[in-house]
Amino acid sequence: MDWRELVGYVGSVIILISLALSSIVRLRLVNMIGGATFALYGWLVGAWPVTILNSLTATINLVYLLRMRREQGAPFELLRVERDDDSVLQRFLEFYREDIAGFFPRFVPDQLRGADLDFILRDMKPVGLVATRPDGADRLVILDYVIPSDRDFRCARAYFDQRAPDHAAQGATRYVATADTPAHADYLETLGFTQGPEVFTKPIPQPQG
Repeated sequence: MDWRELVGYVGSVIILISLALSSIVRLRLVNMIGGATFALYGWLVGAWPVTILNSLTATINLVYLLRMRREQGAPFELLRVERDDDSVLQRFLEFYREDIAGFFPRFVPDQLRGADLDFILRDMKPVGLVATRPDGADRLVILDYVIPSDRDFRCARAYFDQRAPDHAAQGATRYVATADTPAHADYLETLGFTQGPEVFTKPIPQPQG
């Protein structure tokens, strides 16, 4: 096989992989790399339409990535949901039901009864939902879900940064969560949770003095 053909195959595989990613940021990043690789292949073999088309694809992805980077400073806000039968909450759970089940296969809405519920808002759009409840010195994380377009850990970090002082003031010393899927286990570890025999835990910073 000619090495130039190998470049083309690599570019095609990278583009294919990008289409399987749920995170918009990762999709555009990987798609940009694939487009640039395939543009290189077009240049190497003298296929100028391939070069031009994939160069434009890579450029468009780069523009959107830069725009997303500028928007990263947009603050996340937390909106407390006072009732577990809130109509917006119920609509959110129904709309993302299948995606939630992919990370929380044992979750049922009845688990939210009596829990502390927060929507994570970005530009006034609900992009995440977190449900916790106190259990002695633990704060149990029942649900920590972020919609696909914003699934890059910043939502969850914003939640824990903003709510940790409140939970510490209520006597909690650590967050406790479980993971039913490898993807969710990786997610928890990225957020600073430590895996134990049965649960994942994350210490809650305590007030000084």
